[in-house]
Amino acid sequence: MNNLFLKGVSFVLMLCFVIGCAGMNDSTRTKAEGAGVGAATGVLLGGLIGQALGHNTKSTLIGAAIGGALGGGAGYLAGDYVAKRKAQYASEEDWLDGEIKVVAQYNNELEEFNKKTANRNEQLEKQVAYLKSRYEAGGIQVSVLEKKKNEINALISDANKRKYRVNKELAALNEDQRSISKTQDLKKVAKLRQEINILKKSIAMLDTNNKQMAQMVSSLTLRK
Repeated sequence: MNNLFLKGVSFVLMLCFVIGCAGMNDSTRTKAEGAGVGAATGVLLGGLIGQALGHNTKSTLIGAAIGGALGGGAGYLAGDYVAKRKAQYASEEDWLDGEIKVVAQYNNELEEFNKKTANRNEQLEKQVAYLKSRYEAGGIQVSVLEKKKNEINALISDANKRKYRVNKELAALNEDQRSISKTQDLKKVAKLRQEINILKKSIAMLDTNNKQMAQMVSSLTLRK
């Protein structure tokens, strides 16, 4: 029943935003749509988390309220980001071409970054295994292991910063898709969605590489 209630609230929120957006200009509408989608998603996810933690209606409603507020704010920021990007182009067609070019560039950069990270991880795994065997044999001090841990943690931090930037881009691209009109070039729309799917896979690969590095750090941590 709670799940049904939350879905109903989310639907009403989205409907209200759609109706409210009808008389807005394009920039304001994009921001409002982002806020509406974010709030509705936040209500649903926040309510489900609240229900899972508290197992009662009060927890569900509190979670929904918090999720709605956070989701609405995040959605508005994403919508604002898209509105500013759209304002840089003379027409929707130019905007669509520009977005395809932007995400393609992100894909190329992230693909190259992931390849380098994967190759480096192979070398790091060998280095970690060697250092562990040396330490167990009494050939090196624990400080050497700590130094390698710090080195890998710095690489993880750098990858996470890149992930943050790319996720921000992905959020904007998801808003882009909601802003695409039915009259736009279908081939270009399909190309944009193809590039977005590639970006999602590249982000997943970045996560996989990060997990591998995190496991190396864990293996270098001495158990007391």
